[in-house]
Amino acid sequence: VFVITSTGVGGAEKMLYHTSTSLDPLRYLPSICSLKEKGEIARDMEAAGIEVHCLTMADGEQFGGWLASLTALFRLTRYLLKVRPTVVHSFLIRANILSRIAAFFAGVPLVISSVRVMGGEKNYYHTVEKFTAFMVDHYITVSESVKDYLIDKANLLPEKITTVYNGVTLNGITPEEESSMPMPFGLKPEDSVILSVGRLHRQKGYDYFIRAIARVKCEVPCIKVLIAGEGEEENNLKNLVRSLDLTREIIFTGLSLDVGKILPFTRIFVLSSLWEGMPNAVLEAMAAAKPVVATRVGGVPELVVDGETGILVPPEDPEALARAIIALLQEPLRGRSMGEAGRERVQDHFSMAAMVTKTDNLYQELLKTKELL
Repeated sequence: VFVITSTGVGGAEKMLYHTSTSLDPLRYLPSICSLKEKGEIARDMEAAGIEVHCLTMADGEQFGGWLASLTALFRLTRYLLKVRPTVVHSFLIRANILSRIAAFFAGVPLVISSVRVMGGEKNYYHTVEKFTAFMVDHYITVSESVKDYLIDKANLLPEKITTVYNGVTLNGITPEEESSMPMPFGLKPEDSVILSVGRLHRQKGYDYFIRAIARVKCEVPCIKVLIAGEGEEENNLKNLVRSLDLTREIIFTGLSLDVGKILPFTRIFVLSSLWEGMPNAVLEAMAAAKPVVATRVGGVPELVVDGETGILVPPEDPEALARAIIALLQEPLRGRSMGEAGRERVQDHFSMAAMVTKTDNLYQELLKTKELL
């Protein structure tokens, strides 16, 4: 049983979809348990023949959040007692905590937690992690940076953690197909398109990105910026765009289920995050041969090679972000070269097949160690 907080559109959800649908059906019978209501990815999983169980946990902070979590814990424990899985593998913070406790009470033989992000947690999270770590047989992290962070903050043993990098499928669109695709969002052939993808949340540093675009606008004509995502910061960000007179340059596309239809028209992909684990959106941009300008946070430097596949800048620095974007827009050949190098790097180190194979191998190793095979 895979347990995840939500099944909306996000990096963890996409990796769960690809993992659960790619495992050998002769070895595994996967099912998904979502703490919250079913989202877009859940429907894709069900279409692929995978059972999705939903606990309908409500969002909430403080007392309401704790009450929702306790209710979800009871329902999850009851579900695991009914299903009796050999393995519980969880994703995202709340699912990690609740699933290990539920699995402990349900007597699940093998419990795995995936940790995908470093930074931005609630103050109590690491304390809870330390006190419940004995319930976890193994941790999976998406980068070495996240692994080191977990060792430091939760005092975990290195041998209890394995890094499995995210994987992505290479963009198979040919130049001929790309040129024949209709341009979305009213874009024109002369536009220099900059794309950023992610939930509209403080983590993604979009306010710094927008301030950087105000600087880019002064240097490069005909720029268009697409920000794909939705979230609680949307109104604040739109107000900032209006205050900087960028309404003609910046387009909020809303939730985009298929970024692959936007990437062909993109000159540069930008990630302005304040903290990260291993961002899927950057992988997808590199797979589409797009140069990346990104902040040097979390596992991003393990993905983007500074000066080769993109440019890394400090977080919370709109001036540095602007300089990097301007440099690539004014040197298109350099940008194309970085994009091709990024695509090769994804092919060599971050394929979907490699991610699934390493996960499968880890499952087999842990099952044998616990004499479950």
